[in-house]
Amino acid sequence: MKNKIFLLFIIIGYLSILINSLEYLLIDKPYLLILSFFILFYVIIKEKKNREPLLTNLLPFSSGIMSFVMRFFYIDKFDYADRLNNLILLSLVFTIIGIIIRYKLYEKFIKKFNLYSIKKRVIIIFVITEIIFILSSFVIVKKGVILIGDEPHYLAISHSIAKDYDINVFNQYARDEYRDFIDYRLKSHAKEGKGFKKWYSIHLPGVSFTLAPFLLFKIPFTLLYFLIRSFMGLFGAGIAVLIYLFSLKLLKRENLSIFITIVFTFTTPIFFMSIHIFAEIQALFLLLLSIYLLIFENYPKKNRLRLILSGLFMSLTVFWGMKYLLFIAFYLAGNTIYLFLKKKYINIIYISIFPIISIIVFTMFLYYAYGTISPTAIYTGVISLEQKAELIKNTKAIPFSLRVETLLDYFFDQRDGLLLYNPFYLFFFPGLILAIKNIKKYYLYILISIPGFVYILYHGYSTIRAGYCPQARYLTPVMWVLLIFTIIYYIETKNKFFKRLFYLIPIYSLFTVIYQILNPFTLYQQTTHDSAVRGGLMFQKLSNLYINITEFLPSYAKVNGNFKYIPNIAFFILLIVFIFLAIKKKSINNSKIFYVPIFIIIFALVSLFPKIPLYNPIKVADKMDKNMIPFTFYSNRELSGRIYSEGFGSIKGNGRYKFYLSVPKYFLIKTRNKHGKNISAKISFFNFNENITVNIFNFNIKKLKTIIQKTNNSIIIKNLTIKDLKSQKIIVFTIDVKNNSNKKPFDFRLKLFYLDDKLK
Repeated sequence: MKNKIFLLFIIIGYLSILINSLEYLLIDKPYLLILSFFILFYVIIKEKKNREPLLTNLLPFSSGIMSFVMRFFYIDKFDYADRLNNLILLSLVFTIIGIIIRYKLYEKFIKKFNLYSIKKRVIIIFVITEIIFILSSFVIVKKGVILIGDEPHYLAISHSIAKDYDINVFNQYARDEYRDFIDYRLKSHAKEGKGFKKWYSIHLPGVSFTLAPFLLFKIPFTLLYFLIRSFMGLFGAGIAVLIYLFSLKLLKRENLSIFITIVFTFTTPIFFMSIHIFAEIQALFLLLLSIYLLIFENYPKKNRLRLILSGLFMSLTVFWGMKYLLFIAFYLAGNTIYLFLKKKYINIIYISIFPIISIIVFTMFLYYAYGTISPTAIYTGVISLEQKAELIKNTKAIPFSLRVETLLDYFFDQRDGLLLYNPFYLFFFPGLILAIKNIKKYYLYILISIPGFVYILYHGYSTIRAGYCPQARYLTPVMWVLLIFTIIYYIETKNKFFKRLFYLIPIYSLFTVIYQILNPFTLYQQTTHDSAVRGGLMFQKLSNLYINITEFLPSYAKVNGNFKYIPNIAFFILLIVFIFLAIKKKSINNSKIFYVPIFIIIFALVSLFPKIPLYNPIKVADKMDKNMIPFTFYSNRELSGRIYSEGFGSIKGNGRYKFYLSVPKYFLIKTRNKHGKNISAKISFFNFNENITVNIFNFNIKKLKTIIQKTNNSIIIKNLTIKDLKSQKIIVFTIDVKNNSNKKPFDFRLKLFYLDDKLK
């Protein structure tokens, strides 16, 4: 009886989606509805024998009944079609996850994988990981990501190495030779060195040396970026192999080791740092290789070579960043003390050879370039004693509270923090507590992690914040430390509920990666003093008209009052509660009770309410035109549909471009008393071929204009449909462009006014 009820609800749900989709099937993504049909057809009709156990997994499709409720929050047909697609996709994802869990498909895959030898497994991991990085690089480049943040500045050093055979970047910045690999204006990231026309980048040249060969040839920019990002992925793939070998040694469990490898490699920040041009991913590879050789590769016959190579890889990191001197210093001191106590005096020499050489070479470079041995010269250049004293004074004057905020930002901020994009590492905190409780068992892992903790505290103390780069950039070199204690938590905990959560939370972490690949501009958000915006772009995009996620998430933007900001306090309390519950032995027996609430929450976010993107606003006004009503513009197209100041905008190629405008209510009330008319709009188009077809929609009104002639390129839309949103009045324009064969951008201008105003 229960299964018949399930079947009835599933069929009604799918038919509800189908009925509501008939009007919109040709708008976007009809393949989701078709794929759903084949899954349901196969299970309900073909799989009669095994149908009953599968019906539970198909239950998410019964949510289609809510498609009628979704109509109560109707904005326009395009928005409704998008929300229907989200509902189908949500049902598909929950169904597929349920089937994977029910039939233990992951376990079966891992079982087959483990039949291979270690050597073959390592090769498979490396190759598959690199293929995924190559495909992801292709997607983000295709979606318009060029060079962001510090990336072009690393390539400036590479260009100098390739063309000038040195690391003096004077030609690259002063003579605009960086135009060989990027076509927009680049501000200098260099400081004056010792001597005439000697400029040295504030970024050390380690990663740039590895990329220099790409700058030897004249490669089209888009192809160049794709090749370099794919090349960087090789180091991410190497890290995946090392993490797998680490996990096997630590866990001695093959199934869990491959799970750990997948989660570590394919989630934030390792995944995105592996396809971007930053020094952290290569430095992490060198660190992990050094530590693995030191701890695990203990072959007596090769002991000397092992120690020498370990020292070599660790010592090289200084040329990827001055901050890695911390690891080298602790590495030297810790190993020297350990080997001295073990009375292995000759080994101290083997392990110290290259670290000492690297420090000497680095010091010689500083003196040659800046005339000083102070590492801070990299960031300040050649400065006088007075300037140096002023710098020290300003550094000491930084409030301690700001240093704490920076430290918290690395973990909790919604724009560039770690945990809101990858909550898997929440287990690091209870794992650290359990490791300290069992210090005799885990003392070695605590010792090798000390440099990582010092590194994190040092960065927080420095108040350095990320610019335009993927989230948690500054935690990337120490993610292995967080992973160690996350694994220790799984080994030590007796809490079955949290052990199950250990496997389920990464589903969200993987989702954020997929989402950000498809929406790559959510990766790059300014978090320095230049931006006081709290909302993270990914969470803004996931929000809707009635639920703004960003208002509930912690933020450590550089504004006053962060310690009084309610979400910051609430999240910290929740973290304490999480740690407390995680280290308890008792647990909730049935974790399935959370599935339905999670589905409902996601449904409310992505499907139930209209998704109007009220982020990245641009205020539009024309000081010369007093008749024009000022408005705020929002757009869900990052690249090809934009409006700039004074209402001018551009559209590139064919497609549907949606523009959201808002006008404050108080302004409308005040002006209506004067004019007594509803708001209208004038749209003028320029620079396009007369064969182009432009369809204009305002909310759900049918086409306002079907074709615009070259000789008559303006339309006036009378009495616009306007809807309320809190203190704003919202107007929606949808512009469909067809027959633009050359796909070149054309311009338009949008004005809001009252009908009785005379506009020519």
